[in-house]
Amino acid sequence: MSHNALLDENPRAVVATGKGHGGSEGISNVPVQAIVVLVAGMVATWVAAGSIGFLAHPLRHALTWVALAVAIVAGWPRRDVSLHRWLSLAAAVVLGFALTASSLPVVNILAVAVVLAALVRYEGSLRGRIVLLATLAVVVFAVYRLAYTAIPWVWLAANGFGAMLGSLGGWFVAQPLNVGATFGGVDFLVLTVAFYVGWLVWASPPRLARAVWAAAAIFVAHLLYLIVLAQTHSLLAWLPEVVRPEISDMSHVGVWSWSNMVRGWLPWSLPAVAVVLYAAVVVAMVRWVSWPAPVPPTDDEQEDNEKEVVGRALALESLWVFGPSVLALLLALVTSLALSSSSLQHKTVLAFGQGYLDWSKPSYGAAETGSYGMLPMLVKSLGGQFAVSQELTERELETTDVVLLIHPNRPWPEDRLQRLWRYVGNGGTLLLAAEPYRVQGDRASSFNTVLAPTSIAVRRDTAIALTPYWQQTSEPLSHPATIGIDDDRNRFGLIHAASLDVSWPARPLLTGRFGYSDPGSDALTNAGSTYDPGERLGDLVLAAEQSVGRGRVVVLGDASCLHNDFCPNAFIFTGRLLGYLANRGGCPQTWWRQLLGLLFAAVLIALLAWRPTAARLAIAAAVLAGCLMVSQATTHWCARVLPDGRDGAPNNNASPNNVAYIDATHLERYSSSPWAPEGVAGLARTLARNGYLPLILPEFTAERVERAGLVVSIAPARDFSAAEHEAVRRLLRKGGTLLCMAGAEHARATAGLLADYQLRIPPSPLPPDQAETETEPLGAFRQIYVNHAGDDTFVQFHAGWPVACDAENPTPIVVWSDGHRDIPVVMGQGVDGGTVAVVGDTFFAANSNLESAGAIVEPNVVFWRWFLSVVADRPPWRPPAVKAEEKTETKNKPDEKGKPEAGGGTQKAQQQAPANPQAAGEAETGNTELNTEVTP
Repeated sequence: MSHNALLDENPRAVVATGKGHGGSEGISNVPVQAIVVLVAGMVATWVAAGSIGFLAHPLRHALTWVALAVAIVAGWPRRDVSLHRWLSLAAAVVLGFALTASSLPVVNILAVAVVLAALVRYEGSLRGRIVLLATLAVVVFAVYRLAYTAIPWVWLAANGFGAMLGSLGGWFVAQPLNVGATFGGVDFLVLTVAFYVGWLVWASPPRLARAVWAAAAIFVAHLLYLIVLAQTHSLLAWLPEVVRPEISDMSHVGVWSWSNMVRGWLPWSLPAVAVVLYAAVVVAMVRWVSWPAPVPPTDDEQEDNEKEVVGRALALESLWVFGPSVLALLLALVTSLALSSSSLQHKTVLAFGQGYLDWSKPSYGAAETGSYGMLPMLVKSLGGQFAVSQELTERELETTDVVLLIHPNRPWPEDRLQRLWRYVGNGGTLLLAAEPYRVQGDRASSFNTVLAPTSIAVRRDTAIALTPYWQQTSEPLSHPATIGIDDDRNRFGLIHAASLDVSWPARPLLTGRFGYSDPGSDALTNAGSTYDPGERLGDLVLAAEQSVGRGRVVVLGDASCLHNDFCPNAFIFTGRLLGYLANRGGCPQTWWRQLLGLLFAAVLIALLAWRPTAARLAIAAAVLAGCLMVSQATTHWCARVLPDGRDGAPNNNASPNNVAYIDATHLERYSSSPWAPEGVAGLARTLARNGYLPLILPEFTAERVERAGLVVSIAPARDFSAAEHEAVRRLLRKGGTLLCMAGAEHARATAGLLADYQLRIPPSPLPPDQAETETEPLGAFRQIYVNHAGDDTFVQFHAGWPVACDAENPTPIVVWSDGHRDIPVVMGQGVDGGTVAVVGDTFFAANSNLESAGAIVEPNVVFWRWFLSVVADRPPWRPPAVKAEEKTETKNKPDEKGKPEAGGGTQKAQQQAPANPQAAGEAETGNTELNTEVTP
């Protein structure tokens, strides 16, 4: 056995030479490269965990890569390494970087451990031992972060500890500081203390004095960070006034100033201060002590070591070698695997009919768009039944699988409460969706009256997120309703939430990591709020669960995921939550799985710490990361939500399929913010008015698409795969509709899909070597699409482009015309019983060209109703005639060059909804009402 291999096998089994600190023999000249690798590795770990403050996920991944790159450059072996060892080192580094691309922060942390272990694998010097110690600390921290997000006991304990630290820091400066684990800096303490313990054991004695001094340094560094955090408002007061852009009629790109930038960092990026302080402490710890100097063992010692290894190979050695990997596998399974189904087949959801409720959905001729009318459609699409009760009688509860309370606002009679809790105690399930406390006339929020028997209470506050809709600022815990769901695109349907006060035995399942608690509900009415001293900062509980008797209670701090406008984004979370409750599925948060998780985590850390080697640490980290990803992917697959619009019968096409997907899997060119000008919330409302259940498509698979009646693709930037082409064919064979919208400048990715059906959008710009004529843009214009005996109806385009069809008998639907040329801008093609339609305008269905939160583009709303009746399986409908005196001269007025006036439609882009456009249309065509209010 070589000298380096022996050191790698047991870095503590060394022989000291030379004079060391405090009379012991050792070396104190720590290489600079070792310090750089150590600091870069710890920084990469904190960045990967999101501990240094708010970072958007792409930026967090990028900064993790940068820190790892610094560690790799500083830690690359300086001595000769054989080719196969060099290749294994490179492979480990590549694996580590691949793991950083995962959406799971714990896997990103384990990626850091794999890279650090690879750097020390063939390095037996003092530098190798220091980096090995850092690797062990990173693995311990990764196990802690896994326990934090998967074991509610750990989450509650860590946040309680963080609150205590915050109170201590605030006490020192007489300023209230109410924080949780994130802003309390618990992550910094866990990683540093793990390194501190190994540092005490591995460095040369004496240990007592340096243990005290190092602990004091860690305490002072943490206290300084908390003092700075508590002084946030003092720091803001020292900054110059906010620099605001000058208001004028001219457009501008804004004004940048360093003070505005710093204000945006406070308090969200202040944990970065702790990174600097802790890095300084760790460097001092490493440089301060002497380390045992390794010497090669004698021939007799090496022979004894080899015999010892051989003798233990069948027993104890197997435990050291394979034990960590087996424990890593078990830890991943027990903390993240759940096989719950989201199907509601033969299940009943019973909603309590008293509260701030409106069971209607968007419809033509209605002044309001409704609140929860789409929820019964979603439940039905999952195979369940939806009903409403005013009393929650014993007979109704007997046949109910889930009781739903949405913001109850009336006093609760004692007998009704007793019936409800008797139902839960006997194995029933309750879902209570709360909102910020509200008083309106003689009504007041009464959710805490219902929750009195539990350890969950709704605070009288408004949870304010750093980003709109809590995107990339929320933190889902390990639960069947949340595993595998990212916090992009408002997948949890959060907008106006109240935070929850949770204590054992209740457990959180969704938290807001970067937000604060604003007392009362003024933030909703004032449309603005600022963080004030003493308000809860970070780690707000937004959803929680508790077992009561044999039943379960889940409380949401926000009912928006059930609302019409947010159902398209949040339907996966809503469906999985309802399915979990209705099917009484297993949960990683049950007490016995929490206990097993703690046991496996403790034994895993003990085994790795007893004989840490680079190989064992790397293998354990890789196994834990891989098992976590597989386990969560399995849970996500088992709990997948598959709305089926085929009226519950897989082969029944007798009734129109009402599921409509808006594709979000190919980097489409629309905003993830629903009501942004480039968002598609207006399109979702329009689809709902036409009888559809609009949903944002999370995965473009045949399993999902064939259950839908309409799929909308909006200017994708990523090509469609062969499997996705086949999924579209299956959609069309079942009579569905594919609707593609893209301008010529965004037509590349959708070209292959349209080519299957002889449709195309001529691309622009063309390469210089192309012989084809460049496509001419049509700009913004209005165009007539239906004639009524001399009267006309027009539609408004945002930026139109020509479309073409290579079939023998093309079917133009809307044709741009200047009196001399006719150019199709909307075309359709019947295929296999279905329809493919294409619109030559990327932002044709954007909010700015269709419907915003407060106003609509009236002609386009009317057009979409007619358009869907032409290309989709909707009842026939003809737009109402426009009286001659109501015509607008700019509807299709040629300019001097013979083209429609560019931008002619933008002057009336925000018109109020018509009083009843449907009534006018029905008077002419005799059609019945397409959408009626949904009253369960």
